[in-house]
Amino acid sequence: MKQKPAITTPSAAERLERVPLGRFHRRFIVLVSLGSWFDVFDIFMMAYLGAALQSSHFLTLAQFTNLIAAGFLGMFLGTIVLGAGSDSFGRRTAFVTMLLIYSVFNFAGALAPSPALLLAARVLAGVGIGAELVVIDTYVSEMVPSGARGRYVAITQLIGFTAIPVAALLARVLVPTHRLMAGWRWVMVIGSAGALFAWLLRRNLPESPRWLEARGRSRQAAVILSRIEREASQESLTPQASEAAPLEFSQRGQTGEAQRRLPFWELWKPPYRGRTFMLVVFHPDRRILRVRQLGPYFSPSSRA
Repeated sequence: MKQKPAITTPSAAERLERVPLGRFHRRFIVLVSLGSWFDVFDIFMMAYLGAALQSSHFLTLAQFTNLIAAGFLGMFLGTIVLGAGSDSFGRRTAFVTMLLIYSVFNFAGALAPSPALLLAARVLAGVGIGAELVVIDTYVSEMVPSGARGRYVAITQLIGFTAIPVAALLARVLVPTHRLMAGWRWVMVIGSAGALFAWLLRRNLPESPRWLEARGRSRQAAVILSRIEREASQESLTPQASEAAPLEFSQRGQTGEAQRRLPFWELWKPPYRGRTFMLVVFHPDRRILRVRQLGPYFSPSSRA
């Protein structure tokens, strides 16, 4: 009597690869790009406000240079300390939380009565920005099929950089004004408006099924995958991945292999050493953490 071949349940990565690009992916990228937009707005906003801060005698030139350094110090700390936090509490949660952190402290900076408090607010706002920049790339890479991954990451960057001319225009229009408070403060208030989108993002962005599966929460991953596949199948008349792939959850999330964490020193061993060195040289602020988070997905055993 012949034994029946064992039926293997596709992993979250395999099911995501089979979902054709459609409304879900476009909606996902637009929502994620909102976070990127406010990050870029903040980074370049201070350059346009420098002259106003000094001409109003709120800051001296030395204090302004310290203010710029404070923002990048916060980004460094956020990248190193909190950037990998999404490995523990989820991509969506990290994304929304960091957006709130940035927005709250940017708003606090807009109302700061003294240079010292403004500097402290900039450090804490930078923490949110630095961590979120790491999470955005990781989040997109885990949700988008590999064939379109680079293009979609580039789209988030493209949308994010549209914030630069907006920041320049707002600074030009608002800085000379004084309605209730100095115009430069209004520019910062507008930059903190990302908090208004937090509820929208939390409601409409799914958690990464890859992350859920890796944390042993495969049932939750299956629910999200089924919803994504169902939306894709309704969008097209052709058979979709939901018809080819079983809707049962994968058992891989229960294994030690799926939950394996990539140690930091493994980044400097083959096959990661070359790409780690390259990313450190060109993007020392955040890309090294992205390699660490996505390392298991680039391993020879799981290229999906």
